[in-house]
Amino acid sequence: VDGVYLGRVQGSSIDLVDIERIEVLRGPQGTLFGRNTIGGAVNITSRPPGDSFGAQGRLTIGSRERREAQASVNVPVGDTLAVTASGLRKQQDGWGRNALTGETFGDVDITGGRVALRWTPTPVFTASIAGDYAENRGSPSHTVLTGIDRAPSPAAAATLRVTHKTSPFLVPMPADMERYIQTADSRTNFLSIPAIYNTDAGGVSATLEWQGDAATVKAISAWRTLEQVNWSDFDGSPYAFYDSSNDLEQDQFSQELQVNGRGFGDRLDWLVGGYFFKEDMRNTVTVCLGTTGPVATSTLQNPDGSGRLYNLTPPGPGPGRPPPEPVAPAAQILDPRCMDSSSTIDLDVESLAAFTHNTFDLTDRLEAVVGLRYTVETKNQRFNTFLDNRDGVLAFTPVPIAVLPFPGRLTVPARIVPQLSPANTALRIPTTYEETWTDLSTRFGLNYRVSDDILVYASYAEGFKSGGFNGRGDNAVLSNSNVQPFDPEHVTTYEAGAKTELLDRRLRLNGAVFLSRYDDIQLLALNPQTALFETRNAGEAEILGAEAEVLAAPVDGVILNLGIGWLDAEYKTLR
Repeated sequence: VDGVYLGRVQGSSIDLVDIERIEVLRGPQGTLFGRNTIGGAVNITSRPPGDSFGAQGRLTIGSRERREAQASVNVPVGDTLAVTASGLRKQQDGWGRNALTGETFGDVDITGGRVALRWTPTPVFTASIAGDYAENRGSPSHTVLTGIDRAPSPAAAATLRVTHKTSPFLVPMPADMERYIQTADSRTNFLSIPAIYNTDAGGVSATLEWQGDAATVKAISAWRTLEQVNWSDFDGSPYAFYDSSNDLEQDQFSQELQVNGRGFGDRLDWLVGGYFFKEDMRNTVTVCLGTTGPVATSTLQNPDGSGRLYNLTPPGPGPGRPPPEPVAPAAQILDPRCMDSSSTIDLDVESLAAFTHNTFDLTDRLEAVVGLRYTVETKNQRFNTFLDNRDGVLAFTPVPIAVLPFPGRLTVPARIVPQLSPANTALRIPTTYEETWTDLSTRFGLNYRVSDDILVYASYAEGFKSGGFNGRGDNAVLSNSNVQPFDPEHVTTYEAGAKTELLDRRLRLNGAVFLSRYDDIQLLALNPQTALFETRNAGEAEILGAEAEVLAAPVDGVILNLGIGWLDAEYKTLR
């Protein structure tokens, strides 16, 4: 947004931007601006404060108490300064309702504002400053349980002698979860999590631009912050069987410098730049790995802790029948005991890059494009991961403790079991990982102007995405293994196409074909040994595609737009 890369999509706050234009840049980017990107970029430019007063607003109403209000105002202050302010308020009730508590899920509740200033003390110097802040007080996604497979995973059956479905850490699945399978009423859920999805995000940026006779210099400085707390219920039942909470804090700072101009008798259009990005992120994820089940399946308790009990209405016979409903509102399952896996990850990222993009006129109609980007990126990641079994859930595990590969190291019921933790000296596993990756990405192209209205082109571009470390260890308690790293991902993209403007610029026809080849592609995969997801360099892939765009203005005030695309994507190898 306005040249500032947003490191976390949760903190984008795009709704606050008074948008002037949106550019969708396909393929690898990084020789022209900002941080490199491997697959493309969405470049959003806001409408700058102007010289005349103006205001606009929009109101929206809809179902489920939807209420939205957006407004912006532009105020010139003298001849050299202008200010734009915008505000946003969005509210809507969720479409899913919890039968036990009455809370709605999928709520929207956003409040935010943005202020931008533009100062032009001289004709050749401009300073633009912007700040924004938004808070979201919605609720998690509505989730329903649609089916249960009680067969154990092959890994659990083969290595741990488990004969029935358990949590990833061998805690039995509650016996009556079928009562909560949803087949008819998709708007009702029985989630055991609080309706919390809170996000606070904001930042400031400053862009200074000086236009000289030989070159233009632009400096972009930005700082952003993000805090988010949200809950997820992966099992969709009223049991704390596979519930999760996510607490994220992130700060980022970026500094970019661009210098561009023309040379060789205006035959060369050149740009050189430098980029620095630093991100500090702390993420704590707690996942319930299994529950003991309720003390009494027909008893509910008021969540205020008063201990008053409520009876459930009799359930319908058989799986898929309507689940029981509490007689009294605001009730929850009586026994929320759980064994938690808690992981705190501190991630520091520093990225330095130098880039250049040059277009040289070989003839009056043919030009060559050469771009380079050199990136040095360092990631430092620290872990504190442990099992919290103070509720004694593991005592209900039917698997003999001697089967597990740590005899004598764990008691039943366990209390706190450190995995990747500074306190876990017995396992001799490091808790800090650091790696630096470097890459030189290139771009080459030829542009040929058939006429003033027709341009054909061909290009070659390389993209790079740095490696990293998985957020959880490879089940350190069971296997004493380290956090699994993954390597950088690379892509090579070939493209050819044409851009035309015909009929006195009333008709625009664009077309392109392209081929992208990915190496060491980073994919999220399920590890059957740990039942946890991890990022892997999973193989090679190719994407072959073609697209066409038509933009027509048959009469003044009417614009017709047509786009069509075709893709053939294939994993060449998958491991």
